[in-house]
Amino acid sequence: MRKMLILCMLAAAYLTLFGVTSAAVIYVPDDYPTIQQAVNNAIPGDEIIVRDGIYTENVVVTKSNLVIRSENGSSKCTVFARNPSEHVILVRANRVVIEGFTITGAWNCSPVCAGILLKNARGCKISSNFVVRNCGGIDLFYSNNNFIVNNTVMMNNQSGIYLERSNNNLITMNKVHSNGINAIEYPSNVGDGIELLESCHNRIVNNTVSNSSHGGIVLKSHSNFNYIAKNTAFGNMMDGIALTSGGSPWLAFNEHNLIIGNNLFENNWNGIYLENYSNNNRIIRNVATRNNESGILIRTSNNNLVIKNIADKNYDGISVCNASRNRFVNNSACANAWQGIFMSDARDNFIGANKVSENVYGIVLQESSRNRVIDNDVYSNNEVGIWLINSTMTKVIENTVSNNGGEGIKMSSSRGNMIVRNTAELNGYGISASHAYDNIIFLNNFINNSINAFSSASANTWNSTFPITFTYNGSTCTDYMGNYWSDYTGTANPYGIGTTPYIISIGNADYRPLIERWQVYFP
Repeated sequence: MRKMLILCMLAAAYLTLFGVTSAAVIYVPDDYPTIQQAVNNAIPGDEIIVRDGIYTENVVVTKSNLVIRSENGSSKCTVFARNPSEHVILVRANRVVIEGFTITGAWNCSPVCAGILLKNARGCKISSNFVVRNCGGIDLFYSNNNFIVNNTVMMNNQSGIYLERSNNNLITMNKVHSNGINAIEYPSNVGDGIELLESCHNRIVNNTVSNSSHGGIVLKSHSNFNYIAKNTAFGNMMDGIALTSGGSPWLAFNEHNLIIGNNLFENNWNGIYLENYSNNNRIIRNVATRNNESGILIRTSNNNLVIKNIADKNYDGISVCNASRNRFVNNSACANAWQGIFMSDARDNFIGANKVSENVYGIVLQESSRNRVIDNDVYSNNEVGIWLINSTMTKVIENTVSNNGGEGIKMSSSRGNMIVRNTAELNGYGISASHAYDNIIFLNNFINNSINAFSSASANTWNSTFPITFTYNGSTCTDYMGNYWSDYTGTANPYGIGTTPYIISIGNADYRPLIERWQVYFP
């Protein structure tokens, strides 16, 4: 017992000698009249509680491990910039908490001033603040592992929340709206809701971003491995979510981002937009509806996965331009004003198992090559179901194309494509070809279309160019195979192959028409 008492006395003497004391609670204005004076006199570990009122000052925090919070929340406590050319609160320390203030008055955008700026700061928490009418809202420069939580950021001249070269931050449950309000006065201002520049491994989750003068959530120039999930972005003047170079002369190269479960609607441009070599991203289970341009637009970006999204009721559902090796799987592209899925100058993409209906045009490939269109359900479009325009070496396989007002499958000025194992039923035309050459069409079902096939100024092969082994009535046979035509009236050999050609036009005939649907031959 005596030994323990001596140890305690030595410890107390050590703490007194070296000035190490327990954390204190400091009240403003009780203990110090201003927040800055309280910060200047605090030591790491202290908590500064700011009572109700308006505090006209610019606060600089250079001490770590401080908590600075209002006593009764942002509606009762305002920090108003004394100098509008300086940040309202500047944090240049680690593990600082700023909580529960209205922060306003840093209006000057030359240079840019923010409501809250973290600079070279780590482990800070910015929460439950109302950041309004500054140049920038909440800005992070070279700041990592911070938490931006449950703030309302609105009516700032530039972006609401901005990260530059800042990594591993969590941005969640913020309401970010109506930023970029002085675009006329400051025409160079960006005005995105949430903007990342050269920032990686951040989590942007459960935010609402609306009515920005530019984009909603925007990743720019080498912003990689970010997680963008469960956000709502609507009413923005540009895109809901964009991966872009932002008009800069360099390329974007925003890669390996996961965009999942976001709700993107009524944006003036696109719901989701990828450009300038934004490669290897995953776009999964998002809802992009009622946007003025495309639900999802991918331009000059490769190797992206677009899966299980809803891109309905936009101008176009999913659009692809000058892009390669992307995969579009299990998406809905329905009730768009123009096209469900549109590709232009696109190569080596995969379009599979999508539902495409009630558009003017279903799936359109223009001046594109080596794409695969497989197992899609394309129905009830006003005009064409699947349309190849000046496209080559594309495989259209096992799609169901039905009840389209014009052609089920249409080829215009297209060469060297393969149309195999599709079912075209109850369309205006089952299939049509105009100025199309060297395409191979076999093992398709053309059922009860107004006109099953039409060909003009075209020369194509309407049966396989190689023998196929199949089974019919229990017997196995190897032969060339054509298509099933519901209006074929010829006779058949014992293996279910027609003995007279099915004439399509002069120089175009199916010389091996099937008596039954192609599925019967491959049980």
